[in-house]
Amino acid sequence: MLYVMVEISAFPQFKRLRPREAQEVFDLVIHLGVHRGGKFVKEQNGYLLFSFHPGREKILSLMSEFLFMTAESLDKKKEDLFGYNLVWEAYEEKDEDLIFVRLKNLLFQAPQSDAVWAGPEVTPQLVGRFPLAEGDLTQVLGPQLSSGRESWDYGDFLDLTGWRDALSGPLEKQMADVGGKVLRLKSEHVVEKLAIVIRVLKQTFGTGEGFPVVFPLQDSRDALSQLLAQVDPTFVSEIPRYLTGEEAVLWPQNPQWEFLLTSRGGADYAGDRSALDAYGALLGYFSAQVARLRAEGLPPVFLFLSPQKFPEAASDLLSRLLTPLVNKEGLRIIILESPHREAEFLSKMTCVAWSFPSLSLARLEQERLRREWTERLDLPAEAVLKVCQDRGAALAHWFWGAQEGRWHNQPTEDPTWMLLEALGITHQKVYYVFLLGQSLLGEEDLIRFFEYFGEDAAVTRDKVDSLKSLGYLIFGTRNLALRPDFKDRLALLLGDEGKLLASQLGKFLREAWQKQGKRLSEVVWEVLLKGQEYDFALEVLSAYVSQKINRGEGDFLPLLQLSRWQDIPHEEARERLILTSGAFKLRFALNQPGKAWNQGSLEVFRKGFSSMTEKLSVLEWTLQLGRWHLLQASVAEGFILLKKALAGAQERHLPDVEIRAGIDIGQALLMRQKNEEGREYFEMAGRLAEQWGDSFHVIQAGLWDACARFLAGQLTGCGKILDRLEPLAQKGGLHQYSAAFQFYRARLSFELGRYEAAESQLQTLSRRAGELALPQVRALARLWAGRCLAYQNRFEEAEKLMTETSAHLESVVYRAESALLQRDPERAWDLLVQAPADLQVQPYTGDRLSFSSGYSLIEDKALPLPEGGVLELLFLALKAQAASLKGFKKEAHEAFQELLSRKALMELSRFSPWIYLWHFRAIERQSETEAHRLTILGRGLKALQTLSSCIEDPVERQEFVNRPYWNAQFLSEARREKLV
Repeated sequence: MLYVMVEISAFPQFKRLRPREAQEVFDLVIHLGVHRGGKFVKEQNGYLLFSFHPGREKILSLMSEFLFMTAESLDKKKEDLFGYNLVWEAYEEKDEDLIFVRLKNLLFQAPQSDAVWAGPEVTPQLVGRFPLAEGDLTQVLGPQLSSGRESWDYGDFLDLTGWRDALSGPLEKQMADVGGKVLRLKSEHVVEKLAIVIRVLKQTFGTGEGFPVVFPLQDSRDALSQLLAQVDPTFVSEIPRYLTGEEAVLWPQNPQWEFLLTSRGGADYAGDRSALDAYGALLGYFSAQVARLRAEGLPPVFLFLSPQKFPEAASDLLSRLLTPLVNKEGLRIIILESPHREAEFLSKMTCVAWSFPSLSLARLEQERLRREWTERLDLPAEAVLKVCQDRGAALAHWFWGAQEGRWHNQPTEDPTWMLLEALGITHQKVYYVFLLGQSLLGEEDLIRFFEYFGEDAAVTRDKVDSLKSLGYLIFGTRNLALRPDFKDRLALLLGDEGKLLASQLGKFLREAWQKQGKRLSEVVWEVLLKGQEYDFALEVLSAYVSQKINRGEGDFLPLLQLSRWQDIPHEEARERLILTSGAFKLRFALNQPGKAWNQGSLEVFRKGFSSMTEKLSVLEWTLQLGRWHLLQASVAEGFILLKKALAGAQERHLPDVEIRAGIDIGQALLMRQKNEEGREYFEMAGRLAEQWGDSFHVIQAGLWDACARFLAGQLTGCGKILDRLEPLAQKGGLHQYSAAFQFYRARLSFELGRYEAAESQLQTLSRRAGELALPQVRALARLWAGRCLAYQNRFEEAEKLMTETSAHLESVVYRAESALLQRDPERAWDLLVQAPADLQVQPYTGDRLSFSSGYSLIEDKALPLPEGGVLELLFLALKAQAASLKGFKKEAHEAFQELLSRKALMELSRFSPWIYLWHFRAIERQSETEAHRLTILGRGLKALQTLSSCIEDPVERQEFVNRPYWNAQFLSEARREKLV
C-alpha cells in the first residue's frame, strides 16, 4: 500500500488559539485526500495519515495531485502559528498504527519544512516521472512530468460538433424575451445535449451550475414521488429569505410545506389531499428558486429533460405550477425532448422550437482542422459521419474510443454500447448497479455498495470516475444516466452475475429504505423483484401500496397486473404475489366511496387464483376478506376473519396488519353494541401505531376512539382526544381527518347547547374546506352552521345557509326544525311531507370518512345493519311533531310509538329525550291518558339522566342537562309535572 502523512506543525496550539481556522484547514486536507482516491486512516496532534491502493489506475498522478494541491493550499493558509511537511512512502505491512509511527519518524529527518518528501521504498517508482532532489530524504520538487499530449475532456469533444455555437443564438434571443417564453430543443440524446446547454449558459452568464434541472425519475409512476424528487433539500432551509409578500407570510405558518419537502414522499406521509399539498409546497419552492436566480444576477431559467415521461398527474400539476411563474415572474423554460413525440408539456404556451442541426461531412472536417486535432486524434471524417447519422449513437463516446485506440475498424453498431463493452466487466457491473438504483444511489452510495460486498473502494471509485469522465454518469442533487435503456442489455450480458448484483443491491437498498422513511419504494421493489428476493419484495410492495391507499391514490394499480408475475420461476412466491395483489385490489376497492358491492363482485378480486393460491395464508387477504364481510353486514363472519388476521399478525410480528386488524375489530364490536370492548382495540391499535411511527393509523384509531367515547356519552374524554390529535392530522396532511376532528368539536359544542361556539367552529371549518377543495365537508359545515344559527333565533341567516343544499334530505330536516322553533308547524309539515325518508346507511366504511350527513361520522358508524340512520330517525320524529301541532294527534301518537320501538337507534341518538318530550306533548291531556303521558315523560327523564351521567366534567354535565334548547324545554315540563 502507498501512504501519505501530512504534518501540520504546532497544530494543537493553532487549534486552541484559532479553532475555526484550524478546523477549516483540517477539513480541507481530508477533502483533498478522499477526493483523490485516498482513505483517511487516523489523525493525532496534527499528523494525518492517508492510504492509497497501488492497483488503482493513474494512482501516482492522483497522489501527486493530492500532495501538491495540499502543499499549495497549506502554503496559502500558512500563518506564523504553523508550518507543514508531507511524506510519501510504500509499506508491505498491514499494521497502520506501526506505519503511523514510522512515517512520523521519517518526517523528523526532514532537513526543512514546507516541502514534499519521498521515503526510500517509493523513491525508485518516482525516478523519471517526477523532478526530485536527492539527499538523506528525497524531496519531490513538482507534479508528475507531462507526457507531451494533453488529455481532452468530454466537453472538448462536444465542442467539435459545432452545436454549442449554433445553440447560442436561440438561447440569447430567449433571454432577451424575443419570441416565446419556452424554448423546445429537439434531440435524440437529451442528457448529452444538456451538457451543451449548460456550457452555453456558462459561456454567456459565467456559470451553468445554478439553474434548476427538472426531469422524471426512472422506474417510477408515482406522481407525488416524482414531484417531491424535484426538491433540493439543501435549498429548503434558505427558502424564507427569498420569498416576499404573501408567500413570505404563509411559508413558515403552513406545516404542510416543511413536512412535504423534508419527507420526500415517505411512508409517513398519508395525506388524503397530497396533490394539493404538493402544489402549495412546490409553488413556494419554485418561486424561491426564481428569486434566488435573480438575487445571484442570473436570468430565471429552468431546464426540463424529457418532461413527456412524467406521469400525467405530475405533468398536469407542474404545468399549473409553472404557468403563473412564467406569466408573472418572467420565468424562462428550456425543454429538451425527443423529436419523435408530440410536445404535450406546456403545449399551450408560446414557444420556439429548435432542433440540433445534423452533422455534415464538411462541417466535421472544418471543425477538426480548425481546432488542430489532426495531430492529436486520428479520426477519419467518413467514419464520424456514419456514426452521427446512426440513430442512437453518441458522438463523443465514439471519439473517446477512437482516441484510446480501442477500435481499428469502423463501428457497425451503437458506439456507446461498444465503448461500454470495451471498458470491461467491472465498469459494466458499476453501470448496471447505477441503472438499477439510480434514483437512490449517489456517488458515495454506489462506492459503499461495492465496498459492502467486498470490493476495494479505491478500485470502484476509479471505475466511477472513468464512467463520469465519459459522460455515462452525472451525479448531483439528481442523478442522470446517459443510456438507461442499457439496463436489460447489461442484465443479459452479465447473466448470473447480474442477478447476484440485483439481489445484493436489493438488500442494500432495503436497508437504506428502512432507515430513510421508506421513500421511492417502487424502485426498491423492482430491484428486489429482479434479484428474486421475493419475501423482501413483498414487504416493500406492502408498505408502498399501503401508503398509496392511505393517501387515496390509485396509481399503484399497474404494479399489481397479473402479467408481471407470470415469469417468476418460484411457484409459491408467484402465488403469494398473486394473492397479495388480489388483497390490495380488494382493499383499494373497499375504500372507494359510493360503490355498492355484492357477493358476486368478490370474484373480480380472485382473478388469477389457483387452488394453490387459495390454500396460501396471506394475512392481508384474510384481513380484507373480513372487512368485505363487514361491508356486507355479515358482522359475525367478518369478526372471525379479523380475529384470525390479528392473531396471525401478532404471531409473525407484523405491526402494520396488527394495527389495521385491531381498528377493524373495534368497528365490528361497535356494531355489536360492545362499545367498551371496541375502545380497548382502538387504544391498543393507537399505541402500537405510535410505537411504529405510523401517524396515519394513530389518527385513524384516535378518531374511532373519539367516536366510541362520544357514543358512550363521554364528551369530556372525546374532547381530550380531539385536542391531542387534531394538530397531528393537520401536520400530516390528513385533511379529511382534520375536518372530521373539527366537526366532532362542533358537535360537542352543539350537544352542550353552546350554539354560538359551534357556529363559529363550523364557519371556520367551512372556510378551510373551501381552501382544500373538499366540497362535501364545506356543504355539511355550512348546513350545520345554519342549524346553529336557528337555535340562536337568527332564522333568516340560517335559512340562507341551509337552502344552499336544498336537494339534501338533511337540509330539509333542519329547515323543518327551524320552522318548528319559529312555531310554524304548517311550513315544517310542508317541507317534510315532500321529502323522501329513504336514506340508507352502510354499516361499515373502513378507512373512508362519510360526510353525507352530520350523523354519518359518528352515530351511523355503530349501526349493525344497512338501514335508515339517525338522520332518518330525526326526520320521522320532526314529522310526527309537526303532525301533532297541526292537530293530527292520533297519527302523531302512532308515529312516536313506532319510533320508540327502534331501540338501537334511540340508544344511539343523543336527541332521544326530545322524542319523548314531543311524544308527551302529542298525547292529549285526559284522565285516561294521564298515566301514559307521565310514563313517557318519566322514560325521557331517565334517558336524559343516563346521557348526562356519562359526562365526566361536572360543569359540562350541568350544561348538557340545562343549556340545549329542547333539554331545557324537557326539564320545564318535568318540573311542571313535579317529576324533578
